[in-house]
Amino acid sequence: MSATLRFVQTLVLPLIVPVLVGIGSAATTGVVMTARLEERVSHLESRTQRHEQALDRDFNRHEQAVSELGRRTDDQERRLAKLEGVAEETRSSLAEIRADIKTLLRGAQ
Repeated sequence: MSATLRFVQTLVLPLIVPVLVGIGSAATTGVVMTARLEERVSHLESRTQRHEQALDRDFNRHEQAVSELGRRTDDQERRLAKLEGVAEETRSSLAEIRADIKTLLRGAQ
């Protein structure tokens, strides 16, 4: 039995202990790295969510601006059409006034 014990102490234990230490070290490193990665992913997820919210706000503002521009354009088109009507009436009135002035000037001579 003492030969078996001596064999285990001299050959087996020096081989098994470093392997077990390596496994424990790898497991510890894996846990630490996993925790760090989870922290980074969590940080990235929160930043992504914040950016998505900012994009949603910007999109809503853009939609409102487009709607406002459409409304303004419609208002300006209506005013332009009204002004064109007034300008046409003014042209015809000016033509009548010129004709009347010519008639009056011819009659005065």
